[in-house]
Amino acid sequence: MLMIPQSHFAIHAIGVCSSCHSDDLMRHLPGVGVEYGIEWVMESIVEEHCIPLDKEAKESLLDGIYPEEISIGWLKYDTLLAIKLLDPISFDIAIDEQISHLKEDQQLFEIGDYYWTHDLESFLDSVSNTQSKGA
Repeated sequence: MLMIPQSHFAIHAIGVCSSCHSDDLMRHLPGVGVEYGIEWVMESIVEEHCIPLDKEAKESLLDGIYPEEISIGWLKYDTLLAIKLLDPISFDIAIDEQISHLKEDQQLFEIGDYYWTHDLESFLDSVSNTQSKGA
């Protein structure tokens, strides 16, 4: 049987709770808003097992796209820092465009915040490996 382990519950593929053996999966989970559908399950799993991209991580998405330094006269500056200071709107647009490209390539996904797809895949692989060892 496929189980989705979480600190509050485990659901078998047949739709029966492993702790109370109920087929009614619409029960109260502490800190989780239970609703019809599966979106709340995905949100809960992602929030619990994936790290959202913070501001610094989003800015680092531009690393390697532009040259490291820019020269203004005899002075040299970090290119991204110069763009961020001189034109913050353009800098934000560049980040949004990079996020859009990564979403198109399915490297990022969005559930409220942005998350790396490989983080979720790693978690699901670990769950699968744990279950296959236990079977």
